[in-house]
Amino acid sequence: MDYSSDKIVLEVFTNQQYVMDQCQPTLAKNFIPEWWKSLPAARTDTNLYTDGSPVPISSMKQCPAINEILKQGVIFPSWCELHLKADKMGRLDQRVFPEHTALLPHDEQDWNFHKPDYAHVKVGAPWLIKEATGVKWLWIKPEWHMKEPTAYWGVPGIVEYKYQHAVLNNIMVKHGTSVKINTGDPWLQIIPMSEKPIEIKCQLVSDAEMNRLNSTNISSVGSYHKSIKNIKRQEGRLNENNTVSYTHLTLPTSDLV
Repeated sequence: MDYSSDKIVLEVFTNQQYVMDQCQPTLAKNFIPEWWKSLPAARTDTNLYTDGSPVPISSMKQCPAINEILKQGVIFPSWCELHLKADKMGRLDQRVFPEHTALLPHDEQDWNFHKPDYAHVKVGAPWLIKEATGVKWLWIKPEWHMKEPTAYWGVPGIVEYKYQHAVLNNIMVKHGTSVKINTGDPWLQIIPMSEKPIEIKCQLVSDAEMNRLNSTNISSVGSYHKSIKNIKRQEGRLNENNTVSYTHLTLPTSDLV
């Protein structure tokens, strides 16, 4: 991996104007929720006194761990309005706008040993991402930015955007509950495993360019990792020969979470 640059440049592409206008990803430090901003740093409404005066006690706003996760990485607002309702048998009623948003379920056998009382849906995104160094990103639900963080379980993971460019949000809804996600709600948080600053470059591209970036095929289990190994070997040979390094990879999506 090349970590020589002084910053991480995250290139984010879409071919949909409304997404570009309304749902651009933002540095998390610029997406701080209002409830956190209004929270006092300390409070005096306690039973602690010194010389007759109340002793101020630090509030949650002084917690370094929460402050860090609120400010780290990039927040992706929801690019759709999504209604999910799982009945007590696990059948999932799902409605989404725009209607062309892809909703792709995993087979129940893939998760019922871990989340037996949940229904699953994978939501396709109108974004594709490129990042040149191969830095890995922690992918999480932005709990502290959300109004109802316990409404569903967001599947966490670790991804990279040098060799693949897909954005797929996996959601699990507990049986007997419902979820509504509004367009623009904070929905994804990706945090680089690096302390370098992030620059986001959002680009509106043509359908042809989007298809080129998204040129994928469904293949056998393990093909994603096999493709990565093959391309890294190719990169090594090219670099040894002082020729042009590899810039684009076609990968299957079947192995991506």
